[in-house]
Amino acid sequence: MRTRTWFRKARRTALLCAALVMQAGAARAASLDVTLEHRWNSAPLRLGEMSLTSGSGNVLSVTRLDYLLSEFVLASDDGGSVSLTNQFAYISAGGHRSRFVLTNVPAGHFTSIRFRIGLAPD
Repeated sequence: MRTRTWFRKARRTALLCAALVMQAGAARAASLDVTLEHRWNSAPLRLGEMSLTSGSGNVLSVTRLDYLLSEFVLASDDGGSVSLTNQFAYISAGGHRSRFVLTNVPAGHFTSIRFRIGLAPD
C-alpha cells in the first residue's frame, strides 16, 4: 500500500516538474522534449543518502529509481486531448536519464501531460 501511495506522489511530482518544449510546425507533426526533475519535498532527490524524512518522521533513502512511462496524453487549451499511442520512455534517475522525446505530436497548444508509470495491464 505504501508503494502505491509513493508512486501516486511520484507521478504527481513528475507531472508538476515536467518541463515541456514543443517544436510545432503549422500543419505537420512535431516532437515534444520532456525533462523530468526528481524531487522530494521541493528539493532535488539525492540518491543513496539518508536525507529524506517521510510524513511520519521516518528517515529513508532512495538508492535506485528506474521506471517506464507509457500512455501519454496531452491536454489542449481548448479542452480536448491527444493520445500518443505506442510511445514509451525509460527513466533512470541514477543513470541521469530523465529526458525523452515524444514524436508525431500534432500542432497545437498543450497545457499539460498525463502518463502511466509502468505499462498498461493486459
